[in-house]
Amino acid sequence: MLDVGYGYNHLSFDSSPFPSTGVLTHWLNVNTKYILYFLEAGVEYGVFLGGSVKNEKNGNVTGITPNCYNRMHIKPYIGAVYPFQRLRVEARFG
Repeated sequence: MLDVGYGYNHLSFDSSPFPSTGVLTHWLNVNTKYILYFLEAGVEYGVFLGGSVKNEKNGNVTGITPNCYNRMHIKPYIGAVYPFQRLRVEARFG
């Protein structure tokens, strides 16, 4: 099975009084997996497409910038999957 998707992440401080600040990232994800009955094993590949820092008040976001991210990541995993009629539930480790 092969899945291709887009990911958008917003990293910010939990206690920040300014929810409009943070680091915004964009990812292209490719997931390959093999399912045997209720068990699955796979590898997810992520490619960093770009990012930006949203900082409406000077000094609200410090330290982490889009340049801190790896350009590509590889995540192997194993898990369990249970398909319902209109929904599939997956639990992954890795």
